[in-house]
Amino acid sequence: METENPVNRSGDQVASWFIQQRREGQHFDLARCALKIATDQDPALDIEHYLSELDALATRLAPRLEPAATLKERLQILSNYLCRVEGFTGNHDKYYAPENSYLSHVIERRQGLPITLAVVYVEVARRAGLDLQGVEFPSHFLIRAGEPPIFIDAFNDGELLNEEDCAALLKRFTGGRLT
Repeated sequence: METENPVNRSGDQVASWFIQQRREGQHFDLARCALKIATDQDPALDIEHYLSELDALATRLAPRLEPAATLKERLQILSNYLCRVEGFTGNHDKYYAPENSYLSHVIERRQGLPITLAVVYVEVARRAGLDLQGVEFPSHFLIRAGEPPIFIDAFNDGELLNEEDCAALLKRFTGGRLT
C-alpha cells in the first residue's frame, strides 16, 4: 500500500516568482524569496510582517554603525548586535529541526542554520548600508565583505574570520581532505 507524501510546491512558486521578477528587471529580493519558501510550511504566512521585522532590526542597528571607522569595526558591531543584543545564534542542539530552515521561524526564535542566519545578517546589513554576500563553504555557510575579505560565521555567534581562519575551518570540516 502506498502512502501519500505531501508535495512541496513552494519551490515551483518561488521559481516562477523569481523568473517574473527577472523579466520585469526587478532586483532579487533575498528576504522575500526566503519568506516565500517558508509559505510551504505556513501558507498564511504574513511576509510583510517579517520584512518589517528585518527593517526594524536594521533601524536599531544603523545608529550603532555611525561611529565605526573601518569595515571590520562595522562588521564587529553588526555581529555583536545581531548575536548579543538580538540573540541570533546557531541551533547547535537541534540542527536538523525543520524550523531552522524557515526564515520566519529564525526571526521569531532567533535560532537557525548557517544559511538562514546568513540571510538575516545580509538583509539587516543591506538595510543598514552594508554590502555582504553569502559564501558557500563545505558543510557550512559564511558571509563575506570587503577586500581583502572579512568573513562572518553567523552560526557561531557572528565570529569574524580572515582567510587563514577559513582555511583552519575547512581543515576541521573536511578532516584535511580539502585545502
